[in-house]
Amino acid sequence: MRRIEIEIPLEPTGQVRMRRHPKSLRVYKPEIQQRRESQLLYYIMPHAPEVPWEGPVAIDLTAYLPMPKTWPKWKRDCLPFIMPTKTPDVDNILKQIKDVMNGLIYSDDKQVVRVTAHKCYGQPKWELLITELDGFRHDISKQQYAELSERRNSLHQ
Repeated sequence: MRRIEIEIPLEPTGQVRMRRHPKSLRVYKPEIQQRRESQLLYYIMPHAPEVPWEGPVAIDLTAYLPMPKTWPKWKRDCLPFIMPTKTPDVDNILKQIKDVMNGLIYSDDKQVVRVTAHKCYGQPKWELLITELDGFRHDISKQQYAELSERRNSLHQ
């Protein structure tokens, strides 16, 4: 089982929606999104395997968001018990990081079969654990299936 652990010292942000040019109706990625992706790539590239993974992948993501500066001291002291329910949405944070790792860590984000993601307050950063799940096959043959079935049946007797 191969694993990659990455800590990215940037404030987590959500994926920005694609825009449509009003005259040409051409769809494009906003400049701010392109900048964010290149910043994330800077931290992910050194951890990338030589060849993107082909099998099923699990992603564990923790997004640490900055606490509001307007909070009083008593509220800051309660930090472990207060969860951020404001933007960015955890699914938008996840979508952004999955898109950046697409073709770099794994061949396609359709390979992501398990996700654990949460956000909390703390020093702004992303913590990622990407795991290639061994023993799970997406391209099994009939013969391999028969062998696995026999093995499973023998274990349950």
